[in-house]
Amino acid sequence: MRTYEIRLIEHEVALDYYGAEGKLLHLFQEARQAQGTFKTIVDQQIQYISKSFDPNEIYHKLAISAKFSKGFPFQEGSYGRYIEVRKGKSEARLYIKNDYMLLQGKGNLSAEMLVFDWLREIDQTFLAIDYERERLGWLTIIRPISLTQ
Repeated sequence: MRTYEIRLIEHEVALDYYGAEGKLLHLFQEARQAQGTFKTIVDQQIQYISKSFDPNEIYHKLAISAKFSKGFPFQEGSYGRYIEVRKGKSEARLYIKNDYMLLQGKGNLSAEMLVFDWLREIDQTFLAIDYERERLGWLTIIRPISLTQ
């Protein structure tokens, strides 16, 4: 099973770290391993670069997108409320927490890509982190603005 932590990053931070995503990955990995005072500091750094969101608003926007994509109902599970998407031999579950989302997928990538498409419609600065494979990426390509154009 593939698992992604999805964070909403402040727009200015996303622009500053475009092309330097390895530094963001290192920060998020540190947050998972840190303890004590260092954990508090790293968590504050993550809070500073993250854009807050209202889980209910995300649910509402996803529900609208899901209706246009054959209606995928929200369900309750051990991790809380989630939306489950099945597409062919692909399955994905998206859990929405107060400061991040968790996407779990299995099978081929079709259902995960559908969820990523829905999230792209909501905001341009979502960042998906795959801790197991030590990778991360923007759901939308962020293009820095050149002042010389």
